[in-house]
Amino acid sequence: METKSRTEYSAMNTTVAVISRMTAILMGFVTRVIFTHTLGENYVGINGLFTDILNVLSLTELGAGTAITYALYRRSRRATSKSSSRR
Repeated sequence: METKSRTEYSAMNTTVAVISRMTAILMGFVTRVIFTHTLGENYVGINGLFTDILNVLSLTELGAGTAITYALYRRSRRATSKSSSRR
């Protein structure tokens, strides 16, 4: 059995990611069409409104969680480096 190189794994990972993204986009379109035909335009409009609101709220986070984690790690790292320099 031949082992794959990192380049081959990267190419396979990229291919799977692109296919997954295209499938997600296509499924979003298909479900929206089905919802429109089944439930009516009013429900789809309200559903779209709430989906857009949730997307805006997720964008407002803008990496605040990552910044907080980095700040907490930096404090921990400083405490660790001070205690290791005493030895």
